[in-house]
Amino acid sequence: MQISALHLTALLFLRDTCIHLILQLIFKLAKRRRYAAVVFISWRRPLRQWRTPFRSPRRLAAQLAVLCW
Repeated sequence: MQISALHLTALLFLRDTCIHLILQLIFKLAKRRRYAAVVFISWRRPLRQWRTPFRSPRRLAAQLAVLCW
């Protein structure tokens, strides 16, 4: 099965839209609750062990967006 450029473009668009919606949801939660880091507990614990510079959920979300881009 060969993937055409149109299919590839549609897949990329869907992926970016999903990422955008997920990040919007995260930011809404972070605005609504200041302790919204609960959302990131499962990611932040291993990240703390690696001593990476992620301090806030928003920075982590931004880094994830860059990585997924």
